[in-house]
Amino acid sequence: MPSRKTLAWASVAVVGALSFWGWSVAPDRLGTWLFTAGFPPALWAFVEVAQAGDRARERAAILDWYRTCVAWIGLMFLASLGPRLAIAVGALDPGWRPLLRQAWWLAFGISMSVWGNLLPKLMSPWQAEDEPFDWQRVHRFVGWVFTLGGFGVVLAWLALPPQSAKTASTAVVAAAAVLGVGRKLVSLASPGRGSDVPPATRGGSR
Repeated sequence: MPSRKTLAWASVAVVGALSFWGWSVAPDRLGTWLFTAGFPPALWAFVEVAQAGDRARERAAILDWYRTCVAWIGLMFLASLGPRLAIAVGALDPGWRPLLRQAWWLAFGISMSVWGNLLPKLMSPWQAEDEPFDWQRVHRFVGWVFTLGGFGVVLAWLALPPQSAKTASTAVVAAAAVLGVGRKLVSLASPGRGSDVPPATRGGSR
């Protein structure tokens, strides 16, 4: 079975090839294709650099988890843009567009909830006294926000007309991202972050 790093590299390569195809089909949307090609490797690079800490086992587990996330993000890009490009070049009937869009958003919502549910289970790569922010509380909060947000996206696409569902889903995802980033920034700016939380509950056994 391929390693998670191999899967992440394959994902980056597939998204890059997809972006090149998109540029050849719609050269006037160069910004879209540059973003599509650049987002997965930029996210991966950020994770590789940001996950410091002196607990090697926990850091390795985090990196493996995020490499899996990068691979899944690449698959989601492929599932979103691949059919759209196939329709644009006449390889796929346009009648499939509404069903494929709904299926993509449902998969996205489920993925969002799964990611949020698993996030609090990651162990901190820092010793408790060295954490730059309150790892456990931040991850628990963000996990709940994304889990509920994912359910909201799924419900929107099951209960609302397509255009309303897209508007609602976009708002839910944006709100979850803002709340998550805001919660981490608050923790980074707070003195004595997490000092009242016992180490065993913040990062597992040392």
